[in-house]
Amino acid sequence: MFSHPPLRSMRRRTLISLAIPVIALVGLACHGQVVRSAGVDAGPKMLVPVVPPDSLPPDLTDATKWASGGSYYNGTILREILILRFRPGTSQADRQAAVDLVHGTVAGGRRFSAADGLYLIRVPTGATVELLFKAIDALQALPQVLSAMPDEIISGATGTRCCR
Repeated sequence: MFSHPPLRSMRRRTLISLAIPVIALVGLACHGQVVRSAGVDAGPKMLVPVVPPDSLPPDLTDATKWASGGSYYNGTILREILILRFRPGTSQADRQAAVDLVHGTVAGGRRFSAADGLYLIRVPTGATVELLFKAIDALQALPQVLSAMPDEIISGATGTRCCR
């Protein structure tokens, strides 16, 4: 049986030349705004913006997500949400590193100006507040973090208010 080595090498070159654009397109798609989280949640998450969003998560008033601060905090808090404020001039990469450290995602925020505000960070906590306070402790140890705290629920005659 007669074999055609040049024909085989042409097939390989054709396959390789077709594979390179596909790999490049996959690389470009992964370089966009959505990345995979490395924590408990394996779903896509958005990159941390340089300026906090001016929005609240839709489930913020869900009382099933409230918890007592226990021995960590005197009051009722959102079990999965912490409030995070960065020092002025903190880069996007440093903001991302802080949120990634606690396996968090940006759930909303309050903007004070074009360059400052509070981020509402959702962290995987399970059924207890212990992991929330561990995340807060870890964030407070970072030089780029100005403050990290639980989000307290304040109830009164005017109804529930949070995220001051």
